Amino acid sequence: MRRHTAIQCLISVFFALPLFGQTPSCPSGTLANVLGTSCSVGSMIFNFQPDFVGTPAPQDILFLPIQSGDQAGFKLILNVVDTPTPQSPFASHLIEFSYFPQPAPGVEIRVQDASIEATAQGAPQSSASADVSDIQEYVNSGFVGADATLDNENGSIIVDQLSDSHILPVPGLISSGSGITGAATTQIFDFSTGTASVSLTSVTFLYTSGPLLPAPNLAPLSYSTIDLPGVLATSPSSITDSGQIVGSYQDTAGHFHGYVEQSQDSFVTLDVPGAINTFAEGLTERGDVVGDFIDSTGQRHGFLERDGIFTTLDVPGSLFTAAVGINNAGQIAGEYESADQGFHGFTFDKGVFTTIDQGPLTGFFASTEAFAINGAGEVGGTFFDPDTLRSFFFKSGSFTDFDVPGQGFTILRGLNARGDSVGSYDDINFVQHGFVLSNGVFQTVDFPDGSNTSALGINSSGKIVGRYSSADGTSHSFLAVPVPGDGHDHPPQTSVSGHPGPMPSCSDPAWHFRNDELHDAGPCQMKH
Repeated sequence: MRRHTAIQCLISVFFALPLFGQTPSCPSGTLANVLGTSCSVGSMIFNFQPDFVGTPAPQDILFLPIQSGDQAGFKLILNVVDTPTPQSPFASHLIEFSYFPQPAPGVEIRVQDASIEATAQGAPQSSASADVSDIQEYVNSGFVGADATLDNENGSIIVDQLSDSHILPVPGLISSGSGITGAATTQIFDFSTGTASVSLTSVTFLYTSGPLLPAPNLAPLSYSTIDLPGVLATSPSSITDSGQIVGSYQDTAGHFHGYVEQSQDSFVTLDVPGAINTFAEGLTERGDVVGDFIDSTGQRHGFLERDGIFTTLDVPGSLFTAAVGINNAGQIAGEYESADQGFHGFTFDKGVFTTIDQGPLTGFFASTEAFAINGAGEVGGTFFDPDTLRSFFFKSGSFTDFDVPGQGFTILRGLNARGDSVGSYDDINFVQHGFVLSNGVFQTVDFPDGSNTSALGINSSGKIVGRYSSADGTSHSFLAVPVPGDGHDHPPQTSVSGHPGPMPSCSDPAWHFRNDELHDAGPCQMKH
């Protein structure tokens, strides 16, 4: 049911494009042999258009189909060399043409990449460059461009990216077949000036494909709504093995506060003194809380709250810091923004910050977020790869990356002592669902009759907290409890955490006037 719209779109497009079984294999030979035709390599069809322009001519470009495992594509051998002369101080070649990739029925494109074989000999006051740009459009992912470049300026290599690979944000069932209106999908260009020279041997286009997979089966869970009373919105972040829930809520004035649920009948509101907004994220069995807050200047900081005492956590030199997860040993995981506007994960242990980076390490596209840490010191989080959000486990200096199979935008948010994890993913239609990963098996977490479900925390007994949207678009929080798997969805129970009444606040000045008795009692506890 979740893929109904995408499958209808797939069927309609297939009627307009060549049927896979009737498409001949792409022949080895020259590019001239395939222009204006459709041919197949492995599980892919390539629909070549007759719009070629440029030099060398198609009959002078060798064409080789390539298939290896789940990759299929083709290689163009050009063997062109640009060497300027005193009479002609600029030498170049330019080729433009269009083709549209199409997977076999039941298969989807997951990765698009392009690469070049080239060398560039530089010289002072001279330039030499080779480049391929391949832009395709997909029903579910929009435009995706692979751009491989070698650039030598004044004798120094300033760009050395001989290959460029892009994971589709959400797997593409099929290209739209339109490309960019009025423009070729593919451009190959090389040039040199002055006394520099460049040679472009070949260009390769490859597509990684895989079977079209449905969303994982629903996890056998019984759901209950756990919104706090009297607030605009409740967002639980994690749940301890003893069942305590920590999270944040927004009050009717629009401000955010942290909270810890003590039992069904009581909870604690946490406000960092002087903060505009406070967000509680992680909780230990001892009662220590981590999170982040926004101060009066708008700056964001991490915090650790222990026995009612707040300690600010700032990664040195960071633009902001957020503490997100904590284990019972007091090890903390989180994220920070560096001065170059990159985002990085971190751990904090015994007073030492350690950066965790997966994917790009610096700059705008650096984006690693550490969301959870369990008792074994295993860290879970999300990174940008660099076209889609993927998730990772990190332990003993080693990363294990993963995605919900056949889906997109996998975001891990919670991790328990057993190594089970929860988070969210987008299906082929960009609909968000929660997931639970246990013993290598993914299952979907979807609040019944809700939408945009996100699982945020899980404890060792498999209880899950998260968020969902109701039919009117309002966000709610939930608790999901494992039940014996019977193959059926389980309707939500009528259950809320706490009781109606005024919302307590530990930001009251009277609470901050501590005496020994209050300190020994731990964090502020306001009961209804």
